[in-house]
Amino acid sequence: MSSTIEIIRKIEFPKKYNKIRNLFYEYPTYCLTGFMAIVLIYALYALILVKFYTSSPINILGAIKSASILSILLACFLMIFSRSKLEKEDYTFLFLNTTIKPVQLIVGSKFFLYIFFNIVISFAFLPLLISFNLKDIEIKISYIFLSYCLLAIIFWACLSIWILTATIVKYFMNRHSNSLYAHSLLFLIITWGGVFLFKISIGYTIVFAYITISVILPVCYLIMRGLSTRYLYDLFKQTHIGHKAKKFKSNKFYQSTYLNQTKVQILSYFRNRLLSELTLLLGILVLLTLAFYYFLDDLTFMYIYSFILNIGLKEIMIITPLYFGMDYRKYKTSIYKMNITVYPYFIPRVLIALLINFLIYFLFISFNSFVLNQEFLAQFSGFIPIFFVSMISLFFGFVFKITEGNKAIILIGILIFVSLIDFVLNNYVTNSYYVNFIYLGTGILLFLIVEYLFLRKPVLR
Repeated sequence: MSSTIEIIRKIEFPKKYNKIRNLFYEYPTYCLTGFMAIVLIYALYALILVKFYTSSPINILGAIKSASILSILLACFLMIFSRSKLEKEDYTFLFLNTTIKPVQLIVGSKFFLYIFFNIVISFAFLPLLISFNLKDIEIKISYIFLSYCLLAIIFWACLSIWILTATIVKYFMNRHSNSLYAHSLLFLIITWGGVFLFKISIGYTIVFAYITISVILPVCYLIMRGLSTRYLYDLFKQTHIGHKAKKFKSNKFYQSTYLNQTKVQILSYFRNRLLSELTLLLGILVLLTLAFYYFLDDLTFMYIYSFILNIGLKEIMIITPLYFGMDYRKYKTSIYKMNITVYPYFIPRVLIALLINFLIYFLFISFNSFVLNQEFLAQFSGFIPIFFVSMISLFFGFVFKITEGNKAIILIGILIFVSLIDFVLNNYVTNSYYVNFIYLGTGILLFLIVEYLFLRKPVLR
């Protein structure tokens, strides 16, 4: 335990502190403006939700179920997107040159991710607690304490399942491959299978549910303690060996600069496995939607379906434009040596990102139309918000320095920011044409800001 605290105090905390300090030193005005905007939007979001909850029947059990589902979804998302955190060389050095135990290294490296997980869930359900207080529904301190204990169980149980599935996949498959699809799908199957079994146990008796939790905790501890060494060994081995080389056909480049840059960007997406990651996430959303459709009642399914459509799908759409900005900041010197003008570099990449996001949305609503009998044509109005989400993600990708270590947190932050703006606009602007006009105008403005501030000077001529 002492070694875990030392990792947090001497390694994790200084890294996070220095990143935040440097960010405020380099962009003080932007950070202050962004912070004030987030506080204002969250205040409006909280007021609207409090007003809604105080006028609707609510109960503690329903709130706990909703918080549990949301927390499990968030924990799964964080496990998948923070999978590369331990691949950094400083963690390899600690593992090979100190007496720190593997389980202590894993827990210490994930501690601030766990804090972030609790903060997001707390702020998401803070308006509900305020509504309970306004309706004179007593909330005991013990209930809040038990809720945070449940969040701790969910997060660390998901981490132990992630370690278990990584070991299983590495054992049965090639140890020199990443196996992202197999690992993530097995992780989700075991996680949500456990959720389904726990739901059945609650149906029998609450005592049986407590017995189930008391069994889950030692099992998760034994998994992390017993498999953490193998997990880190395979992870570091994969990091130093690298991915197995694939054979790629040579590409013929023509005179058109736009066509050349389009082919370069598509090739980059394939080689960086970005398209594989997007396909995996879309498949996860489809499978979750299908499972919820058959196992939940209609009212609960519509609530979860709205969450998947407005949160889960936007999360996928943030990735591609964000990677564009990340690649620009990472390879800025190489881009300068290409000696091309602004528009042949910028326009093809923006169009590719928009095309991928439009295709994701089209495939998802097509699935809903033909499999779940959901309304199809009425949802085509979502293409304008997709443009808005893509431009915000593009802007954040160019403004902030994003790495594999903070990518998951940045994704969640952008998602929360976009969702709050969407929530406020749809509640305070009654006319949908005005909402779409604001989305379109803001997206075009962000596009022009990125072009003028980052691509005019000093990189491209």
